[in-house]
Amino acid sequence: MGEKPRDLAWFKGEAADKAITAIWKAADEIGGNEGRYLKLLLLTGKRPWGRENGVGLGAMRWDHITSDWFWAAPPSKVRNKRLHGVPLPDLAQRVLHPRQAEGYVFGDIDDKKLKQAVRRLTGIKDFVPHGIRHLVETKMQELRDEQGRSLILDHMRDLLLDHASERGAGKGYAHHDYKPEMRAAMEAWAKYIEQLVQPAEGVVRLR
Repeated sequence: MGEKPRDLAWFKGEAADKAITAIWKAADEIGGNEGRYLKLLLLTGKRPWGRENGVGLGAMRWDHITSDWFWAAPPSKVRNKRLHGVPLPDLAQRVLHPRQAEGYVFGDIDDKKLKQAVRRLTGIKDFVPHGIRHLVETKMQELRDEQGRSLILDHMRDLLLDHASERGAGKGYAHHDYKPEMRAAMEAWAKYIEQLVQPAEGVVRLR
């Protein structure tokens, strides 16, 4: 993509909530593959596009999604980039319905045109798709339960968002796949998004 967003205003706090709502609404207006792609960027926090090197959301294939909706991404083709497998929450499943047997989940996406469309529809003049990763990481870090405890811990965000773990030699002794914890984290994040984007009258637009 060639764009490296820094600390933009819409990455955190109330501004991020408004951005999520605006981007989701824009996805509804855009529709089709582009709209579903935008919603999955918000729901997964994965790198945008990436079909050419296998490290982004554009590389998602139906035949890589297991029967229990775990996206078992193949190893990255780029040495310094990761693409960890992740469970797709119920909201993502509804966005992607109906399920297909094979092929790429998203058709060809014109990333430049999509960026301009989102800027026009949301009023976020400095919007770039990669900025959604900053937003997701930050908002996941902000999420708290009723006791004020973090809902999605640092090491879990590393797994979900394809970052290198900061653990030392001890990680070589851990053989748990963390799938239950990852699924719980993704559902918590999807629930947060759903609460933001559903219309006040209670008619949820999830297409």
